[in-house]
Amino acid sequence: MTLSDIVNRQMAALDLTQSAFCREMDFDQGLLSKIMSGFVKRVSLESALRLSAGLWIDPCVVFEACGRPEWEELIEAVYGKKGTGRVKRSKRKEKGLHNAESM
Repeated sequence: MTLSDIVNRQMAALDLTQSAFCREMDFDQGLLSKIMSGFVKRVSLESALRLSAGLWIDPCVVFEACGRPEWEELIEAVYGKKGTGRVKRSKRKEKGLHNAESM
C-alpha cells in the first residue's frame, strides 16, 4: 500500500479534513496535499511520525510506505524497544557514548 493510500484511507476513516489535520498536528498543508495526491512518496522522519500520530496508525506502517523501514531500528536504538520508553544505556556505554549530563 502506498503512502497516499494509507493517508487517504485513514483521513476518510477519521473524517478529517486536511486543514483540521494540519492545524492539530502542525503539519504543512501543501505537503499533505502532495502526499494525498501521490506526488510525494517519501517524507522526513518527523513528518512520518506526525502522520502516524495524527492518523492513529503504527509508525512502522508509514515507514514501510515511505520505503524507510530502517527508521524503526533507529528509533529503537535511541528510545529502546516498543513500550519500554527507555534509552539503551548499556549499548551506549559499550560504544563509549555517554550522557551529555555526565560530561
